[in-house]
Amino acid sequence: NQDQSATLQFLVRNHLLMSDLAQHRDVGDPDLVAEFVAQVGSRKLLRDLYLVTFADMKAVGPKVWTSWKDNLLAELYMRAVDVMDKGLASENDAEARVERSCQRVAARAVPGPERESIEHFLSTMPQSYLLSTPEETIYDHWLMYEQKGGAAFRSGVVHFPERELTEFTVCTPDRLGLFASITGVLSAAGLSVVGARIATSAEGIALDAFQLDHEEPEPDPTCEVEEKLLPTAMDPATWKQVRADLDSVLKQQADVGE
Repeated sequence: NQDQSATLQFLVRNHLLMSDLAQHRDVGDPDLVAEFVAQVGSRKLLRDLYLVTFADMKAVGPKVWTSWKDNLLAELYMRAVDVMDKGLASENDAEARVERSCQRVAARAVPGPERESIEHFLSTMPQSYLLSTPEETIYDHWLMYEQKGGAAFRSGVVHFPERELTEFTVCTPDRLGLFASITGVLSAAGLSVVGARIATSAEGIALDAFQLDHEEPEPDPTCEVEEKLLPTAMDPATWKQVRADLDSVLKQQADVGE
């Protein structure tokens, strides 16, 4: 019938929509989710589009569907469901959510100078960062911010083996070309950047978080014994080299292109 035909036509026309948005746009952006929900329209179409997207990506080849893509697609789906169930959040709602989140994060610090420091940090960060970053991660970022001192940067590495993902976060004064410098150092280390969240405080401190895929390293063909190699992103030697290279680049002692 006409309704079924219209559904099938929508799914065929839009079978790349979810994968394109999830992989190339910021799924934490409320405007993006609102636009996506407006295009889909109903919970049933959202469910069907999610399943078609999964099937389409899975069918392309054995290595096309990854845990990282799985997480991105699921996050977009759940955010869209949330908007459909609760409606679009107003600006006042967002401000209230930020205020509650900041209160919970600040409560983790010891009352006194430490609490004042984290409250100051939170007051300088953009609303988009405070809305899209998990509260425990915000606290970890504040620790990096506090411990930077006179160093060129502070950084943190967190592995998520179940998602085949590692997150590398850099806290450093913002400057022209900073994003390109960091991604260049990561690329030179053989790391595959699949996503990034960029935030800059009102005081000009950048907090850039990069998501890195757990690509399997190539085995040594000359080695007769089967090697069990860690993914490049989980190898401690990789991060020792990344930090050394990044320190040289940020101090303008090395050229990232070279």
